[in-house]
Amino acid sequence: MSQLLYKIESLFHRIVPNRLFNPRYCYVYHMPCTYSARTTLPQLTIRWAGETDRDLLLQQTALADQRMRHGDRAAIVLNDNQLVGCTWIATQVYHDWDTGLDISLEPNEAWLYGAWIHRELRGNHLYSHIISLTCQTLQLQSIDSILLAVDWSNRLSQSVHQSFGAKRIGSLYGTSLCGARFYKLNHQLIRTTPAS
Repeated sequence: MSQLLYKIESLFHRIVPNRLFNPRYCYVYHMPCTYSARTTLPQLTIRWAGETDRDLLLQQTALADQRMRHGDRAAIVLNDNQLVGCTWIATQVYHDWDTGLDISLEPNEAWLYGAWIHRELRGNHLYSHIISLTCQTLQLQSIDSILLAVDWSNRLSQSVHQSFGAKRIGSLYGTSLCGARFYKLNHQLIRTTPAS
């Protein structure tokens, strides 16, 4: 049933552009921030992005500048100095760039978002390595909880996060219609504020 709904949604977006009508339905997860050592990947470098990585991140998403100015950090994966994967982390406040929601976080919480792995490297547990690096660093900052939203149709992402102990705690749903945004966050842990 979910595959049929996904195909209908994909067909709809081929006809009506996202900027005119963009429905969104995600599951919100809570995941304990626990580090588990993973085998090393000698050909790849996994580290936190710095100022000098801005151009690499801009190749992957035009939002990289806004995210960095907002205080968010990116864990990146490099292969011969080429960006092949990343994920973003927000602390204090997570700004959802799709919905315009600002989600206040507790001092021990972080929001994980914007995960991306190069198509040729998917299926090699690379994302698990990024999550481990992220958790290892966040634990040093006394962060023990990670929150994230996963698209309702992305079963693979749901199962990967569940393997790290993620539990579904709510949902984020709504739509944008001709530029106006109508969204609702429904779960127990997050305090939302209107975007400025």
